[in-house]
Amino acid sequence: MAFPPFFLCFFILSFLPFFTPLSSSPYLSPAILTQNYQKMVKSFRIYNYRTLETPSFESKVESVFHSSLVRINFITQNPDEAHLFFIPFAFRSDLSTRSVAHVVGDYRTGFVYWNQTLGADHFFLSCSGVGHGSDRNVVELKKNSVQVMSFPTTPGLFIPHKDVSLLPLANVHAPAHASGTKSLGHLGYVRYNWVKESSLLE
Repeated sequence: MAFPPFFLCFFILSFLPFFTPLSSSPYLSPAILTQNYQKMVKSFRIYNYRTLETPSFESKVESVFHSSLVRINFITQNPDEAHLFFIPFAFRSDLSTRSVAHVVGDYRTGFVYWNQTLGADHFFLSCSGVGHGSDRNVVELKKNSVQVMSFPTTPGLFIPHKDVSLLPLANVHAPAHASGTKSLGHLGYVRYNWVKESSLLE
């Protein structure tokens, strides 16, 4: 009994992925991934807007992130070659919506880069998150810019498809196990929006 031609074509096409080498997909190819990563390391640039004084951030993790950011090789002094723009301002939890709008308005009028993408290529640090507002500057900051928040994030202020969460700093002063003793396992516990640091229980 002969198979219908359309059934034979369907059968062959359904098994084709099993015979296709993994390297055919750029997402699964180590060679392509490594090549693109090396290209990014060489060409990726971040412009840090100049400020008269260093921002005073709310948390230690924000301060460490900022001090690390200004020392990396990705920083450029030429904003025209930048892929991302960092807003060096401490968006503290006690900052009013009007003050946030004023800060964004200064970047909008003082530089051309915000208006090119309405802030989509900008990112900023905010420990507790920037709230919602009706002002155009706040809406663009909240909707378009990447918000780097401390973990755990505040419900309603974190937008998962664009925002980034910073993990808490490791406690380097925690007592270490004596040499030769059995290392105990650790249980990490975080209750969402109730603690600011994750607790380790032995």
